[in-house]
Amino acid sequence: MHILVDNGSYDFRNVGDAAMLQALVARFRALVPGARFTALTSNPDKLAAQCPGVAPLSTQGRRVWLQQRNILGPLFRLFACAESALAACEDFLRVNGSRFSAGVISARMARRGIETDTMRAFLEAIDAADAVVASGGGYLTDVFAVHAAATLHTLRLAQQRRKPTAFFGQGIGPLDNVSLRKTARQVFRRADLIALRERRRGVDLLQRLGVPGERLLVTGDDAIELAHAERPDALGTGLGVNVRLTSYSDIDPEQLAKTGRVIKEFAARRGAALHALPISFYEGQDDLASIRALLGSDMPLDAACTDTPQSIIRQAGKCRVALTGSYHAGVFALSQGIPVVALARSPYYTDKFLGLMEAFGAGCVVVFLDDPALEMRLMENLNQAWESADDARAPLLIAAERQIAAGRAAYARFVQETLAHA
Repeated sequence: MHILVDNGSYDFRNVGDAAMLQALVARFRALVPGARFTALTSNPDKLAAQCPGVAPLSTQGRRVWLQQRNILGPLFRLFACAESALAACEDFLRVNGSRFSAGVISARMARRGIETDTMRAFLEAIDAADAVVASGGGYLTDVFAVHAAATLHTLRLAQQRRKPTAFFGQGIGPLDNVSLRKTARQVFRRADLIALRERRRGVDLLQRLGVPGERLLVTGDDAIELAHAERPDALGTGLGVNVRLTSYSDIDPEQLAKTGRVIKEFAARRGAALHALPISFYEGQDDLASIRALLGSDMPLDAACTDTPQSIIRQAGKCRVALTGSYHAGVFALSQGIPVVALARSPYYTDKFLGLMEAFGAGCVVVFLDDPALEMRLMENLNQAWESADDARAPLLIAAERQIAAGRAAYARFVQETLAHA
C-alpha cells in the first residue's frame, strides 16, 4: 500500500501542521502495517527528521506543472482578451489530458533550459499511489488560496485516475473565492471521506457544496493525540503565551498593547512564569517575534523550545493556563488538560477558536479583541481559567480522548471501507 500525502507545511515551519502530518502517518501505519508513504515537501531533511521513513516528493514539480501559460502560452499573447477562458482550458487539459500537457510543458521548458524531471516525478507519484490524502490543517481557505488550489488540484488528479482520496483533520473555509470554491466543490464531492476538526462552519459549507452527509465526519484535530500522549501528571504553574501578528489575524497595535499589559499584570499577581508557545516559524509571521513584541524585551520569557511539535507540546505542559492567538497552541494545551483563553478578531480565527471551544467545552473561552472592555474581559477570563484549572482538567482530558477516538475511527473507516476495496 502506497499513500501519497499532501499537507499544510511543506518546509515544516508550522509545528501544528507538522504534528498533523505525524499523526496521519502514525495512524495509517497502525492500521496498514508495511504501508509506504510519500509526502510533498520543500525540505526533505526536515521531513526525514520529523517523519522518518516517509519519502519526499518535491513541491517544485507541482509548481512547474501548475505554472500558468505553460501549455497554451502563445495563445495568451494572441488572445489577451480571453485570458480567463484560456486559463480554464489549461486547467481542463492538466486534469483530463495530463500526458499531452506534460509533453507540451516539457518541450517548452526544454527550449528555455528549464528541467522538468521534478514535474514528471510529481505526476508519476500520483500514478503510483494507491491513495492520495491531505493531512490536517487550516489551509483549505481563501486566506491560503494558492496552497489550497494546489492541494485540491493534486487530489483532483488522483480522482481523475480513480484513486481513493480523503481529507483528515481539516478546518475548511472561509471559501468565498469563486474559482477556489468551484474547484473545491468538484473535489470535495468526489472525496471518499472528509474528516473535519471543527463542526462550526465546515459541515454546513460542505453540505452547501453538495458533499453527501455520509462522507462527512467531525473528529477534532489529529494533533490532539500527540499532545495528549505527552500530558504531565499534574498541571504546571506557568502561563503559556502565543500571538500571531499577520494579515489574517488582523490584530492592531492598540489591541496588542492592551493584551500585553494584562499579561504582565496577571503574571505578576499570580507569580506565574511566562512560557512561549510558538507555532509558526515563518519569516513575516514568526510567533516568537510576535510574542516578544507583545511582552516587550524587558519581560522574562521562557523560550527554550525548538520548531518541532514535541518541543512545543512539552512547553505547553509546563503551564496551568494558556493564552493564545493561534490555533495549535490552544490544541496542544487543551489536549493536556490545560485551560485556554483564545484571542480572536478576524473571521478566520473567530471560526477556528469558536470551533475549538465547541469541541473542548468550558475549559476553552474566546475573547474578542474588538471588545471595548478588552482589558477587563481578558483579566476576568484569565483569572477564571487559573482558579478553575484543577476542576477543568478532567473534562478537558475526556474531551481530548473523545476526539482521539473519533479520529481513529475515521482512519479505520477509510482503510476498511475504501482502501480494502480499491
